[in-house]
Amino acid sequence: MARRCSPKDAVIYNNLGAAYFSSGKNAEAAEAFKKSLSLKPNDADALFNLGITYSSMENYGEAVDAFKEAVRVKPDWPEAHNALGDSYLSLNRYAEAARSYEQAVRLQPDNAIAFSNLGYAYDKLTMLPQSVDALQRTVKLKPDDATAFNNLGASLYKAGRYPEAINAFTKSISLKPGDAEALNNLGAAYYITEQYPKALETFLRAASARPDFADAKYNLGNAYYMSGKYPEATGAYREAIRLKPDYAEARTNLGSLLIALNEYRTAISELQEAIRLKPDNPVSHNNLGYAYAKIAESSDKAEATEYYRKAIDAYKEAIRLKPDYSKALNNLGSVYNKLGSYPEAIDALKKAVAAKADFPEAQYNLGTAYYNRGQFNEAVAALQQAVRLKNDFADAYNSLGSALYQALH
Repeated sequence: MARRCSPKDAVIYNNLGAAYFSSGKNAEAAEAFKKSLSLKPNDADALFNLGITYSSMENYGEAVDAFKEAVRVKPDWPEAHNALGDSYLSLNRYAEAARSYEQAVRLQPDNAIAFSNLGYAYDKLTMLPQSVDALQRTVKLKPDDATAFNNLGASLYKAGRYPEAINAFTKSISLKPGDAEALNNLGAAYYITEQYPKALETFLRAASARPDFADAKYNLGNAYYMSGKYPEATGAYREAIRLKPDYAEARTNLGSLLIALNEYRTAISELQEAIRLKPDNPVSHNNLGYAYAKIAESSDKAEATEYYRKAIDAYKEAIRLKPDYSKALNNLGSVYNKLGSYPEAIDALKKAVAAKADFPEAQYNLGTAYYNRGQFNEAVAALQQAVRLKNDFADAYNSLGSALYQALH
């Protein structure tokens, strides 16, 4: 005769699932846990174990279902709420993850891992004050955890609290001196606060700690660039690109640096590749337009016209991507001025000064366009604004004198 299954069999199947799981046999483990649950549907342990197994199989949707049942059956189980949050996090369902972690820390206020995960979920939701609070709780609970201090620093950095971020990154490095990630983050905090010598030294340490760290090489290039060390910056950008050939940002900044070195054609090659890799970056298009315009300035008339047209197309694309991009609008207006297309120049330059009122170069170019079109009163107003914004602007003073003379005669 067939034997009726008893609740004890549910325990046997749960234990069998645990044995399978420990042996790395996840599929067999899942089947055993499901068999256990068919015999004892509200067994929180088996539900939790099934969720853990599904998570190990990266079946996060099914893991969520299992963990949700586990916390329904046993709502005061912090580990299950934390595991549910982890599964939501893996599905990029950050709001639900945050709610699960909130339950975990409410039930277990000394759960540093749950606070850390909660901080990460808040960060993804751009709830930066809450992220900082959760991560501060983490480091209080785990004051010797270098990773926790690094994560706190990252959240403080995003919140614009740079001095506090520097302190957190420094503490992380004191706990783990060779951590390239924390060194790179500390360098970024020094960089954004314009402490370029410290940034340079820290990025060098990060690159030394991990020679294949493309981001550290890129940031090192930025620090060299801002320190006026162009050959070193070029080398750092090229090394970042060697390590990560699809590093669009490194190619964009290398292109900008090559423009500063008057290597316009090489800059164009780098910027074109940057645009191929990341076509929606307006800075790359603007810089490409500037390189084309610089080549045009030293070319014969036919070639100059061709390059100015290429510059116009690049600037227009930059503006399409970012309509209030004052630098690109000014550059576009400047090219139109050079081509004698004064109505188009005025239109672009009026938009440039509307986007950025304290832009003396754009006011100067606008005054020049008005002057060349014979609108001398408007030229005077724009040029007066240029010298008001930049009181040592010699070209603007000269043009203002001419415009005043024409306006009065």
